[in-house]
Amino acid sequence: MGTKIEWVKTAVQLCMASFETENEKRRQFIELESQYYAYSPQIQREIMVLMKEEFEINDLIYVFSVLIRYTEGKEFRKNLMDCLIMSDFDCDTRAMLEYQAMSFVVGEYKRKRIFRRKNIEKFSQKLSEMEYPFLPPQKRNKKRIVIIAGQIVSLENAPTKMILNMAYTLQEHLGYEVFFYICPCDWREVDLALWHGLVREVTVDYYRDKMAAIAYQDTVFKGFQINMGELRWKEYGMMLSFIHAWNPLFVLNCGTINPIVELIGTYTTLVSMRMSVECPISEGEILIRLGKEDDATEQGYEEMLGKNQVQLFMKERFPVIPETVSKSYTRSELNLPEGQFLIAIVGNRLQSEFNDRFVSEMKRMLDKIPKISFAIIGNSEGVKEYFKNEVFNGRIFYLGYCKELIGVYGVMDLYLNLERKGGGFSSAMALIAGLPVVTLPDCDVAYNCGEDFIVQDYEEMLHTVCRYATDSKFYNAKKKCAETYKKENTEKKLHRFVTEMLEGIIDIIEK
Repeated sequence: MGTKIEWVKTAVQLCMASFETENEKRRQFIELESQYYAYSPQIQREIMVLMKEEFEINDLIYVFSVLIRYTEGKEFRKNLMDCLIMSDFDCDTRAMLEYQAMSFVVGEYKRKRIFRRKNIEKFSQKLSEMEYPFLPPQKRNKKRIVIIAGQIVSLENAPTKMILNMAYTLQEHLGYEVFFYICPCDWREVDLALWHGLVREVTVDYYRDKMAAIAYQDTVFKGFQINMGELRWKEYGMMLSFIHAWNPLFVLNCGTINPIVELIGTYTTLVSMRMSVECPISEGEILIRLGKEDDATEQGYEEMLGKNQVQLFMKERFPVIPETVSKSYTRSELNLPEGQFLIAIVGNRLQSEFNDRFVSEMKRMLDKIPKISFAIIGNSEGVKEYFKNEVFNGRIFYLGYCKELIGVYGVMDLYLNLERKGGGFSSAMALIAGLPVVTLPDCDVAYNCGEDFIVQDYEEMLHTVCRYATDSKFYNAKKKCAETYKKENTEKKLHRFVTEMLEGIIDIIEK
């Protein structure tokens, strides 16, 4: 018993302690994780049981939220999701906790779906007085579509641009009337002690709780944003009533985490689409899939399908339309070295994506290839702690957030993707800029960039980066693949994608 208690005490002390650096904090948690996995499976189970018996659910969620931030232990993620499922918070808190789970918990699709279902039930009870008759497909307005998103922000935000591109094609090229609802998870009154580093969905303030005129290219979309504030229940009720009265052909849910969206599926066809290769976490009738993952993951998705749920796999890839380069740069303007092979690592959430395994691979690359350096593009807060080792001295550069991304790519030599699900948009922009990509499989980058740029593991990644840096013939051949990618990503390809999606949805609805 002593061993178990000591481990739990140490875990709690670390969660509450202050550290001089994030690197030191991470090191302590990794040591704690190593101790946990050195125990037998029986003792590991007993530790988890002990924590659940002795801690309040709020404290458990907080402790596990810290553990998953600083370790990679699957058991911690699983037990965190179990705590969320067992919890009995109000609707707003549950929605915010679901947003944290979607943002920080890797994997656990089954438990996320179960938590989603419980949250839908809570929201349904809150609006139990509002029931609407089902809208038969043959009586719906065949030229109306509602699109719902968690956020519509600037065009630098990849999901925003994808959503607006689809809406533009639907309305301006295919003749549909599109109406937007924006339903973020941004409740301000959630107890911050519930989750370590709690975040809220970013929204545009001038759309807050009012009619929104969303300008894109040469058109303006009508819409409404409902922020999580005091009046939201009235506004949510009005949204459900409006959509029922407007009677669209279907409602397209573009990765919205707010559970209120799922109630629409009680009276019309809810189509759910995630802006990635992962299966949507939704009870919508139709789940749009941009690509497939490994067999085991796909089997897990299928096991969680509801009775009438259908997955619609897209054959056409979603294109990233090339942007006009408004500014180009030189290396000296960006304080970057000449004569070095510069490798870009790009992301706005690198703090949660970097880990010791990837950093060790970066060290191996630096040791093997003296001419390479790395450029970190995006928010580097919490990332610099990884690069205290002297091998990185003078060979790693921080550019921060870069609005003119394609212009910055012009001074880079390679885009390197670490092990994560996201990054699809920034990698596509790299190819459009003529920058070759190196990525592991089963992620958004692999989906966007294709087989020409995929490696199977970190060992092949090291070999491939070395080849890019030393073999000009190989590099130029891959650069031509990038140029081909740019030529293929056109408005016509976007039109084909949206048309294929529409035809697939209509076929399912009519059946």
